[in-house]
Amino acid sequence: MRSLVYFQSITIFFQRKLRKRFILFFSFKKKINFVIKLIIKKINSKTKKSMKRLNLLFVAAMVATVTLFTSCGTTTDVTTVKITLDATTVTAGSAATGKIVALGGLKSVSLLLNGSTVGLPITSFSTGSSVTGSATDGYTFRFENLAAGAYSLKAVDKNDVESTVTFTVGSAGTITELTNATTIYCTLADGSDKSTCASATGTTYAAKDATADQQKLIDFVYYNPFTNGVGSFTIYAPSAVATTLPNTFASWTTKNATTFAKTTTIAYATATYADVNTAATAATATSVSGLAAGTVVVFKTAAGKVGIFKVNSITNGYLAADYVNINIKVQN
Repeated sequence: MRSLVYFQSITIFFQRKLRKRFILFFSFKKKINFVIKLIIKKINSKTKKSMKRLNLLFVAAMVATVTLFTSCGTTTDVTTVKITLDATTVTAGSAATGKIVALGGLKSVSLLLNGSTVGLPITSFSTGSSVTGSATDGYTFRFENLAAGAYSLKAVDKNDVESTVTFTVGSAGTITELTNATTIYCTLADGSDKSTCASATGTTYAAKDATADQQKLIDFVYYNPFTNGVGSFTIYAPSAVATTLPNTFASWTTKNATTFAKTTTIAYATATYADVNTAATAATATSVSGLAAGTVVVFKTAAGKVGIFKVNSITNGYLAADYVNINIKVQN
């Protein structure tokens, strides 16, 4: 009996111990689970923040990329062809010139007269062609000896993008010889002699008497400055002689900048507008000196008219006995 009681006591003792152990175990398990959940929550939180950061970085990168390509597109647009004419109206015998921008590279350039193609389309843009250049450096064009008419210039790039401009070639200019030879006297210090000349009419005026309206017409001034007793027989532009005889022209309100160049290749008697117009490109001096009988000079007025004159004779005298006699042909 005593043994049984003792056994029961031992059993109850161990049951209590085991129950306590299980309670501690499950309590520890709950704590472990709680800690694990906290760790997972932290990880998830950090992952979400990281994902948000990644998403923001991705969006920022996309915006930057779009902005970059959009801004670059405005300066490297390869889908545009632009033609710029130096002049929309030119005279027959002159050249039609200008530039073409085609960043995609030119495929062809065609010139049309009154709707019909002149010659074959240009597809080579190397030296010697009417159109030269490259996509990188741009293209320039020059079409010469064009007949009068309405022209179109069409440029097509390698992407088949095209552009067209129009221009007009007017009738060829003409020059007409003035009916009478013109005598221009040497400019005097007081401006009293008729030493200035309007090339369009051959009319001469005294420098001191020329009105404001007459000054606008005057292209030549004759003056014979002496150096060591030798005359230089010079025709000046009014703009240039003003520095030689400042007092005589001080009151002038218009001093035309005529330009001159001697020529030995054009015969005055047979000179044409085309001859004179071409030679006038070399007429850059504002005076021409060393004149003598037979000297031929091309000129260009401040108004853009071209002409030619020939010296018939020079009289080297004093006051009224000092003059030059010339024949003039001038553009109409």
